[in-house]
Amino acid sequence: MFDRQDELDQTLTQLADTAAGDANVFTRAQAIIDTAETVAQQLEALRAAAGVASEHRAKRDLARDLQASPNAVFPPQSTTTSDTTMHSIDEAGAA
Repeated sequence: MFDRQDELDQTLTQLADTAAGDANVFTRAQAIIDTAETVAQQLEALRAAAGVASEHRAKRDLARDLQASPNAVFPPQSTTTSDTTMHSIDEAGAA
Protein backbone atom coordinates (compact mmCIF):
# COMPACT_ATOMS: atom_id res chain seq x y z
CA MET A 1 0.00 0.00 0.00
CA PHE A 2 2.78 2.43 0.87
CA ASP A 3 4.59 1.62 -2.39
CA ARG A 4 1.42 2.66 -4.23
CA GLN A 5 1.34 5.89 -2.22
CA ASP A 6 4.98 6.61 -3.11
CA GLU A 7 4.27 6.00 -6.82
CA LEU A 8 1.30 8.37 -6.69
CA ASP A 9 3.37 11.03 -4.93
CA GLN A 10 6.13 10.76 -7.56
CA THR A 11 3.62 11.09 -10.39
CA LEU A 12 2.02 14.13 -8.77
CA THR A 13 5.47 15.71 -8.54
CA GLN A 14 5.99 14.91 -12.22
CA LEU A 15 2.62 16.51 -13.00
CA ALA A 16 3.60 19.70 -11.20
CA ASP A 17 6.96 19.78 -13.00
CA THR A 18 5.23 19.26 -16.35
CA ALA A 19 2.78 22.08 -15.71
CA ALA A 20 5.63 24.45 -14.92
CA GLY A 21 7.83 23.25 -17.80
CA ASP A 22 9.34 25.22 -20.66
CA ALA A 23 7.61 23.33 -23.48
CA ASN A 24 4.92 25.01 -25.54
CA VAL A 25 1.41 25.09 -24.17
CA PHE A 26 0.12 22.26 -26.39
CA THR A 27 2.96 19.91 -25.50
CA ARG A 28 2.56 20.69 -21.79
CA ALA A 29 -1.22 20.27 -21.98
CA GLN A 30 -0.93 16.84 -23.60
CA ALA A 31 1.70 15.79 -21.07
CA ILE A 32 -0.57 16.95 -18.24
CA ILE A 33 -3.49 14.93 -19.62
CA ASP A 34 -1.32 11.83 -20.00
CA THR A 35 0.07 12.23 -16.48
CA ALA A 36 -3.40 12.89 -15.04
CA GLU A 37 -4.60 9.58 -16.49
CA THR A 38 -1.68 7.86 -14.74
CA VAL A 39 -2.58 9.64 -11.49
CA ALA A 40 -6.16 8.34 -11.74
CA GLN A 41 -4.93 4.78 -12.29
CA GLN A 42 -2.48 4.99 -9.41
CA LEU A 43 -5.12 6.44 -7.08
CA GLU A 44 -7.42 3.53 -7.88
CA ALA A 45 -4.55 1.07 -7.30
CA LEU A 46 -3.82 2.71 -3.93
CA ARG A 47 -7.49 2.52 -2.95
CA ALA A 48 -7.59 -1.15 -4.01
CA ALA A 49 -4.50 -1.92 -1.92
CA ALA A 50 -6.04 -0.10 1.03
CA GLY A 51 -9.21 -2.11 0.53
CA VAL A 52 -7.26 -5.34 0.78
CA ALA A 53 -5.41 -4.05 3.84
CA SER A 54 -8.73 -3.10 5.45
CA GLU A 55 -9.46 -6.81 5.77
CA HIS A 56 -6.77 -6.84 8.49
CA ARG A 57 -6.88 -3.31 9.95
CA ALA A 58 -9.50 -0.65 10.61
CA LYS A 59 -10.11 1.76 7.74
CA ARG A 60 -9.62 4.80 9.97
CA ASP A 61 -6.18 3.47 11.02
CA LEU A 62 -5.17 2.87 7.40
CA ALA A 63 -6.35 6.34 6.42
CA ARG A 64 -4.32 7.81 9.29
CA ASP A 65 -1.26 5.88 8.07
CA LEU A 66 -1.77 7.46 4.64
CA GLN A 67 -2.30 10.89 6.22
CA ALA A 68 -5.75 11.15 4.69
CA SER A 69 -9.36 11.07 5.79
CA PRO A 70 -11.17 7.73 5.64
CA ASN A 71 -13.57 9.17 3.03
CA ALA A 72 -10.63 10.13 0.81
CA VAL A 73 -9.16 6.64 0.92
CA PHE A 74 -12.47 4.78 1.01
CA PRO A 75 -14.97 7.01 -0.81
CA PRO A 76 -18.64 6.22 -0.21
CA GLN A 77 -20.08 4.02 -2.92
CA SER A 78 -22.28 6.05 -5.25
CA THR A 79 -25.51 4.63 -6.60
CA THR A 80 -25.23 6.84 -9.67
CA THR A 81 -22.55 6.87 -12.30
CA SER A 82 -20.86 10.01 -13.51
CA ASP A 83 -19.23 10.66 -16.84
CA THR A 84 -15.58 11.38 -16.14
CA THR A 85 -14.50 10.96 -19.74
CA MET A 86 -12.02 13.57 -20.90
CA HIS A 87 -13.02 15.31 -24.09
CA SER A 88 -10.82 17.10 -26.55
CA ILE A 89 -11.64 20.64 -27.61
CA ASP A 90 -13.07 19.29 -30.86
CA GLU A 91 -15.44 16.98 -29.00
CA ALA A 92 -16.45 19.57 -26.42
CA GLY A 93 -16.73 22.41 -28.92
CA ALA A 94 -14.44 25.37 -29.28
CA ALA A 95 -15.20 28.44 -27.18
